[in-house]
Amino acid sequence: MSWDGDDNDTQAFSRLLSRDVAALVRSARQLSGYVREDVLRGDVDAAMQALGLLDVRLAGLDRFVAEYLRYQRAGHRQPRIEWFSLRRVITAEFRRIGPPSSATLAVNAATGRVQADRALVSDALHEVLHNALVHHPESGRLDVVVDVAEANEGRMDLAVYDNGVGIPAAAADRIFEPYVKLSAAEGSGRYGLGLAWCRRALEAAGGYIRVRNAKRGACIVIGLPIGAATHDDVEEDVVDAEAPAPRLRLV
Repeated sequence: MSWDGDDNDTQAFSRLLSRDVAALVRSARQLSGYVREDVLRGDVDAAMQALGLLDVRLAGLDRFVAEYLRYQRAGHRQPRIEWFSLRRVITAEFRRIGPPSSATLAVNAATGRVQADRALVSDALHEVLHNALVHHPESGRLDVVVDVAEANEGRMDLAVYDNGVGIPAAAADRIFEPYVKLSAAEGSGRYGLGLAWCRRALEAAGGYIRVRNAKRGACIVIGLPIGAATHDDVEEDVVDAEAPAPRLRLV
């Protein structure tokens, strides 16, 4: 696959390879050596423990490859425009990030159903909501508010507010660059490609993503091209019984 990026992307990719990915490779090789030694000693328990750690490291490499390929393919998918319930998509993606049981979600939306690329809306919301989860204090409660602006000239804004640590002003633009992670995201198992994918995919579809000033926490705005919108919402929310049960407040 050819490289699809500018010089800044190339430099960031090189830093990621030399830091995160190289560390995973070194760790995997070291663990394979431990397994070999344990097998020769006949220590099955130690060998199985090392194999478990090796599996974790390989899963990390697999996740990196998947995220990298997804980022490279952003914007190349043919959009599928369909009618769907905006509230249903928002609540489904909030549940899918696996929020703590104390989490709350408020959706302020006069618009019920929209005609747009449902997959793009779902994936972009998922990345932004996951970002809110990663950057909220572990000891605190996660509160998320999604404000949906009225459709205007074929466009709709989804403003996602959270009560996390916020985004430093100096990083407001950089968080949408590939391989950029704020300090709170270190150790999250992600590679700084989620929000970069959002920007690339949304801009290819005629949309945008940006940071908006917030009194506390963070606010990320997703701008979406839409075909039409209605105030009715005929689809009922479907609750996944296996998912956590955050408190939902639909306004």
